[in-house]
Amino acid sequence: AQPSRAFGAVDRYFLALRVLVTAGALVWLMAAPLGLSQRRAGMLIFIAYLVSSVTLYVAIAIRPRPIRRFYLLAALVDSGLVYLLVRFVGENRGSYFIMFYLLIAVSSFYFGTALGLGIAGLTSLLYTQIFLADPRPIHGWPDLILRVSFFLLTAVSLGFLSEREKRDKIRIKELNEELTRKN
Repeated sequence: AQPSRAFGAVDRYFLALRVLVTAGALVWLMAAPLGLSQRRAGMLIFIAYLVSSVTLYVAIAIRPRPIRRFYLLAALVDSGLVYLLVRFVGENRGSYFIMFYLLIAVSSFYFGTALGLGIAGLTSLLYTQIFLADPRPIHGWPDLILRVSFFLLTAVSLGFLSEREKRDKIRIKELNEELTRKN
C-alpha cells in the first residue's frame, strides 16, 4: 500500500491551474465570437470540465492515497475534453490546439518521460484525427507533422528535466543524511 501523503505544493499548483483554466474558459465562452452550435458545444465541454475537476478533488479529499492515479485519469479525461474543444469548437482553424501543449507539459513534469510520452502519443493521435476529419484543412501535412513533433519533444524535454530534478533531490537528501551521520 502506498503511504498517505499530504496535499503538497504540486497539488496546490494543479488546483490553482484548474481554477485559472476554469475562470479563463468562462471568460472566453462569454467573449468569443462563436456560432450557436459552437457556443453550445463549448458550454457542454466547459460543464464536463467543471464536473470532472470537482470530481477529481472530491475523490482526492476522500481517498488521498491514489492521488497519482487520479491525476493520470484526469490527464486522460482532459485530453478528451481538449480534443472535443478543438474538434467541435475550434474546428482546426484556431489556436485551441495549444491547450494540448500545456496538458503534455504538466503530465510530463508530474509523471515523467514514459507517461508524458503516452499522453503526447494520445494527443498526437487525437490531433491527427481532427486533421483527417477536416474536409478542407487550413494546414497541410507538414504543419501537422511539425505540431505532433513538438508534442513529443515537449514530453521528452519536460519528462527528462523532471526525472533529473527528482534524482538530484534524492542525491541531495542522501548527501545531507551522510553529513548528519558524520557529524
